[in-house]
Amino acid sequence: MCNGVSQHFFARANGLTPTEARVTGELCRAKDVSEAAETLHISVSTARTHVKNILHKTGEQNLRALLLRLGMLPPVSSRVELASRSLPQPES
Repeated sequence: MCNGVSQHFFARANGLTPTEARVTGELCRAKDVSEAAETLHISVSTARTHVKNILHKTGEQNLRALLLRLGMLPPVSSRVELASRSLPQPES
């Protein structure tokens, strides 16, 4: 649902902590809060606290609005992807 590189820039632009960014990433993978918590080896209560902080930092009213916003982010290529595209290809 979410582009990883776009999500990284979104997290940085909104001042998310690394853990909040990981929670966001898990939620982007169509997981609910309890599944995200299990994957990240944190309690559901802690995951909900992170979600509350993410919503506050991003100005979103609810999780659905946040995920819709993340899903609409344009794809962004990483430097490695961009660099590999600009390198001359070996002749066969």
